[in-house]
Amino acid sequence: MPVCQGSRVTTLAMLDSYLDAVPRSAAHVLEVGPFTVFVGDGPYPYYARPSKGRASSHHFLPEQVRAVAKLQRDLGIPVAFEWIHDLDPSLTAACADVGLDVVQRPLLAASSADVAHRTIQLRHPSVLIQIVEAHDVTRIREQRSVAHIGFRHGGTAVSDVGVWERSLFPTDPVAEAWTALRIENGLSVVAVAVDEANGVVGVGSMQPVLGNGVSAGELTGIAVLPSHRRRGIASLLTAALMTHGASLGVEMLLLSAQGDEVARIYERVGFVRVGTFGEAAPGTTTSVAD
Repeated sequence: MPVCQGSRVTTLAMLDSYLDAVPRSAAHVLEVGPFTVFVGDGPYPYYARPSKGRASSHHFLPEQVRAVAKLQRDLGIPVAFEWIHDLDPSLTAACADVGLDVVQRPLLAASSADVAHRTIQLRHPSVLIQIVEAHDVTRIREQRSVAHIGFRHGGTAVSDVGVWERSLFPTDPVAEAWTALRIENGLSVVAVAVDEANGVVGVGSMQPVLGNGVSAGELTGIAVLPSHRRRGIASLLTAALMTHGASLGVEMLLLSAQGDEVARIYERVGFVRVGTFGEAAPGTTTSVAD
């Protein structure tokens, strides 16, 4: 399915269906008014998002957001919301009205075949991209550490932060086993960029969903150590994940970029901005009233 302005409504509808489907493999679901609340079954928390059964014209109200936030607190899970702003703009205002911090990010999509074609010639003389297998605990551990460092030091700026900081990241056997199980069951694809002198310096993953009218995969956790940025490693990881996704039958790829600067990296390999992704959570001084 080509991603273009003329098919934007169709694209957003598929992405919304994907975003509803993908957490269900690792969470149990509660329906609360116009929201679906995902309660994670593994080591990572999830969020609430607009219910797939909502009316397309539904207007979200602050009291509906408060009710979900109260439920999340009562369950002992983080207060968190995610949505596509273009489909549910009223949710952006409702979250802000109750005092949540709202972040908007570029939402990009692409045909996996198109991206694979554009990136097939990408090479780096000293970096090898590997798809991680479920039994490779070392690579899973390194993937987690590099992702943590990369997002803690977000953006594209180069610095000295790198291999030393990676070595200090604590192990988490529960999280590592959970990731391994998802890889084994085909629910996650994990890629690492291995520098011949420094080991794993970049990572990324994809969460494929195939079935029930959805054929898509989200790129998540693409991160490069600050010491190795601006060498094309993020593009190499994207290419590998896209090619692997296409081999699985994934037709559409999506991602929410940290900002416009990061979005431009993906636009160079065929992604198109199709909308805006919204996230809301309490800030450091925020308290959502019951």
